[in-house]
Amino acid sequence: MKTGNNILNSDQIKYAIGYLEKDLPIILPTDTIYGLSLKYNLNNVTKINRIKSSNESKKLIVLISKVSQIRDLGVEVNLKQISILKSSNRPTTLLLKTKNEEMIGFRIPKRRDLKLIIDKVGPIISTSVNISGRKFLSNYDELLAFKEEKNINEIFWVGTLNNKPSIILDPELNIIRD
Repeated sequence: MKTGNNILNSDQIKYAIGYLEKDLPIILPTDTIYGLSLKYNLNNVTKINRIKSSNESKKLIVLISKVSQIRDLGVEVNLKQISILKSSNRPTTLLLKTKNEEMIGFRIPKRRDLKLIIDKVGPIISTSVNISGRKFLSNYDELLAFKEEKNINEIFWVGTLNNKPSIILDPELNIIRD
């Protein structure tokens, strides 16, 4: 679905929610680049890693709309970490440990349209649109070719997005990637 105003309209938001609720992969705009997205669960992590030809256990960023969604997943988060997630001027991904000592990267997007989607479906996986190890795709023709080759259900195009990737912080708020 194409639109040129950089924000998803209400129909696009409704369609994106429908696909995600059915566990169907879509391409969504994020604060940084276009993301290959599915509702967050372990089966969908495996599904996205297969689409990207990645190791099936590769960790993926989870987008949330509010901090309570981290806690709902059984992950502890402290006040300083919450402050960084909520107030950073630049998109920031925070790695946090689960009860099983696994690391999950969480980010609260600034995009209002994306937050509305996450409010309805819950946390979503979002990772660069590409084959693992290759450059992320950013123009419509590349995304369309990927969609067709990998049987992705929809591209929610809002124009070219080619921003810097998010800052990644470890649980102690040390920068891993800037």
